[in-house]
Amino acid sequence: MEQKITNLNTLLQKYQSAVIAFSGGVDSTFLARTAKDIYGENLLLITATSSTYPYYELDEAKSLAELLGIKHMIIVSEEIEIPGYADTPLYRYRSQLLPLADRFDLSLKMIAILRTIMKDVNIAATTALRTIDKLGREKAIMAGANVIMPNITPGMFRNDYSLYDNKPCTDENPEDCRTCLEARTALTGNDIGFGEWGDSAHFKKQDG
Repeated sequence: MEQKITNLNTLLQKYQSAVIAFSGGVDSTFLARTAKDIYGENLLLITATSSTYPYYELDEAKSLAELLGIKHMIIVSEEIEIPGYADTPLYRYRSQLLPLADRFDLSLKMIAILRTIMKDVNIAATTALRTIDKLGREKAIMAGANVIMPNITPGMFRNDYSLYDNKPCTDENPEDCRTCLEARTALTGNDIGFGEWGDSAHFKKQDG
């Protein structure tokens, strides 16, 4: 990690100023804080807002920018008004989709094949699989997945992140989610590696 931070600083020092696309998330906030030490007043944060961007995330981005003491510009994108944004080219082919059960089986096969070919990569057992099968994530782990994604979003905000129908666990708090994941992972004969670094062995080999 120290080497990565050193590399980031070396890269930033090649420039005299910077503009950072700022969401207020962990990555952009860390980058902004690091860049401020290098650029000082020659740093600008930009956040794009639209009808698809939750208001509370914008408020958080504003608060973080103020806390960091960095100039912050809000621009309106309204990408929803871009022709074709709402109706993707694939929408016309929706009737050709495989039935849900077939898509689920195909997903498990893809996970198994990828694990066979690349034994040291991270493969996610996504929450979306559970919307199709109540044991979707467990079956994905048994097929070769090794990553699960806890939901740490506060319960009062979870419905704002319902990106697909039948998303599970929207009524749980983070502690409930942890307990649930521990129990579900145990069903597969595995344990959760709490406190372990999440980079895959494949990434570590590439990173040297």
